[in-house]
Amino acid sequence: MEAAKRSDNSFKVSERLKSRKQIGALYQQGKSYRSEPFSLLCLPVTYRPDGVIQITFTAPKRRLKRAVDRNRAKRLMREAYRLNNHTLTAWCDANQRSFDLMFIFRGGQLPDFHFTQDKIVLLLNRLMQGPNDKLTR
Repeated sequence: MEAAKRSDNSFKVSERLKSRKQIGALYQQGKSYRSEPFSLLCLPVTYRPDGVIQITFTAPKRRLKRAVDRNRAKRLMREAYRLNNHTLTAWCDANQRSFDLMFIFRGGQLPDFHFTQDKIVLLLNRLMQGPNDKLTR
């Protein structure tokens, strides 16, 4: 039963945003939400009935020089999103919307997990409270 519980909250490979073309479109046409030290870039896309929201996480080398720190920042963001993505997924299903998302760490110092989780939840709530018009590209 424990394994079934974990699989509901898992971060699937199909949810990972890897396409350079999609990431480029996200940078060019995406809308940005900020809650220091994090930013969220989102791009509404055509509705995916399977409920998949594609997402990626970045931590620029300019802010965090050591690879260990960059990986930790991405791991913290991934875990915070994984634990809280059910609200966004339910909202997207109810409103028949889909997004490509990118979380960017913009701070110079690594935050703890609870701070990261609070900021990620805040950004997800801002995304859901955004404009109510149906944007699809």
